[in-house]
Amino acid sequence: SSSSSSSTTTTTNMVPNARTFTPVIAAYSSRGDWPKALALLRKMEKAKVQPSVISFDAVLLGMTESNAHKAGVQLLEDMENRNRRDLPGNFSYALSAKLMVNNNDWAGGVGVLRRMSERSFTPDRVVLSGVINVCGNARRWEIAAHIYEGLGDHPHEFATTAILKAMCFNKQWKKVLEYMEKLCSSSSSMESSREGASTALHDASSSSSSSSHLLPSSLSVPKAAELESKKLILERNTQRRRWRRESLYQIQRRMLRFWSGIVSPLKAQHDKHYYGGRRLSSSSSSPFIFPPPSSSSKITKKNKNSSPPS
Repeated sequence: SSSSSSSTTTTTNMVPNARTFTPVIAAYSSRGDWPKALALLRKMEKAKVQPSVISFDAVLLGMTESNAHKAGVQLLEDMENRNRRDLPGNFSYALSAKLMVNNNDWAGGVGVLRRMSERSFTPDRVVLSGVINVCGNARRWEIAAHIYEGLGDHPHEFATTAILKAMCFNKQWKKVLEYMEKLCSSSSSMESSREGASTALHDASSSSSSSSHLLPSSLSVPKAAELESKKLILERNTQRRRWRRESLYQIQRRMLRFWSGIVSPLKAQHDKHYYGGRRLSSSSSSPFIFPPPSSSSKITKKNKNSSPPS
């Protein structure tokens, strides 16, 4: 009775919080059942439990994976109207931008980027490239160019690929040439800076040969790393050869089984037809599949051919 009373007290004293609701919401979202996740979020608010950013992001993730465009927009507006510093977060905006991109909503994607800049959030390269692609596909190349030019002098390769694709799709060849010249100039400047840094490092290492132990191992012992990489490549090649050899052996075994399964019934049928089903001994068995023709049959054929027509 004491154990039962203790168990009842432990169950009744449990108070639900955000940590108990969030895993269940995430489980519903991972199954693609975002309506149940949203209903549980509302039930969480009715129980006077303040949902965290992770709870909202779990519901928004399920909506993004299910392409629930209207529900995702409403949830993002609900998060913004709560006047909380932690809502929405950077990941919430990234999920919303992905939802807009999946539904080809270029205006929604640009709006999400604008809100992120107002809240001093930095969108990642996947979000930026996705919004640029959607703007290019919607014939809004001016907006795509504005987003790309706002990245500065050294944009990442994802955005560069997206803007070049958008400009080629909209046949803006002058912009393509302009961005290509900018890309080549930035790459040449980066290569010159790398060459200057490598020469400076080489001079420093040659001048301070006595303090070479202070250099990192990747710079002081390049030969060891090269030998290790060659060894790994050699081991990988030998393993591939062994796998290829084993696969060829398996193929040969399968072919032999297949042809033996076809040839053996034919040989048994042949023996039954020519030898009356009698099993031949090893001495009398002929290596030929079909027996050689007898001399009498040759003679009869010659006589038939030599006999004059009647």
